[in-house]
Amino acid sequence: MPSEGHEGAAGDMLAAALDSAQRGWHVLPLHDVTAGRCSCALGLSCKTPGKHPRIRKWTEQATADSALIAGWWRGWPNANVGILTGRRSNLVVLDVDPRHDGDRALQELIAENGPLPKTVVARTGGDGWHYYFACPPGDAPVKSFTIAGGLELKADGTFVVAPPSRT
Repeated sequence: MPSEGHEGAAGDMLAAALDSAQRGWHVLPLHDVTAGRCSCALGLSCKTPGKHPRIRKWTEQATADSALIAGWWRGWPNANVGILTGRRSNLVVLDVDPRHDGDRALQELIAENGPLPKTVVARTGGDGWHYYFACPPGDAPVKSFTIAGGLELKADGTFVVAPPSRT
């Protein structure tokens, strides 16, 4: 289950990936970071260290299959954990980024619409929060969009970096 913190060890990454898969969320391996260096070919020059997929066709290849997930983490034991959002995972994530006034925007949203439903909440590497919700009923695609500065809904075609990933 996603939780606060970003201090995971290699075994914790696999455990988190498998836990997410048990929830029906489709998982993908992300690059990892050691001493500020991304495991991708760009290394120290990477603009998004630890926040991008290790697999090319991640929108199609993300999976809840525990055997495939275990195989990925055997090959990349320190890989960060990505969770595919949208219909395939039956998951939308409200991403609150306080570096861009997301905390203020969330408070305004709550003031106008009432409190958010109880849900799984995870701390992000940018000191923000991810609120995990089931997709709305129906079969239509769920589009990602920006609600306000620093407040974004992640859905089809995106993913979130999940705890205990290190970025």
